[in-house]
Formats: sequence, structure tokens, C-alpha cells
Amino acid sequence: MTIREFNKDVCPKISNASAFLHALDHALEKGGSAEARRQVQIAGWNDAVRDTLLEALDAYYLAQKRLIG
Repeated sequence: MTIREFNKDVCPKISNASAFLHALDHALEKGGSAEARRQVQIAGWNDAVRDTLLEALDAYYLAQKRLIG
């Protein structure tokens, strides 16, 4: 993978996924829908899940970065 491919393909995916995770929490807090919060909690959403996903994105970033040649 080239640096250009990394910047074009990998970075936007990771950035968008990270932004989504942060926006989800914000939307649930500000949206005012108790039902939406209840549904995501039933699905297992919590701080630990969010943090695990963010850590996974960081690990993916580093793994892809190692492929630059």
C-alpha cells in the first residue's frame, strides 16, 4: 500500500467511524428520545463498548500503517 492509498482509503474510513461513535453518544444525549437510548442500551451500547471500538479503530490504523511500503 502506498501513502497515497493509505490517506485516500484508510484514513477517511477510520475518521468517519470514529466520528460516528462520538456522534452517536451526542445524538442520544441531545436527542431527548428515551426510547432510542433504551434500544441502544438493550443492544449493549455503553462506554466500554464505545471505548473497545475506538481502540479497535486505533489498532486497525496501526496495522494498515505498517503495510505502507
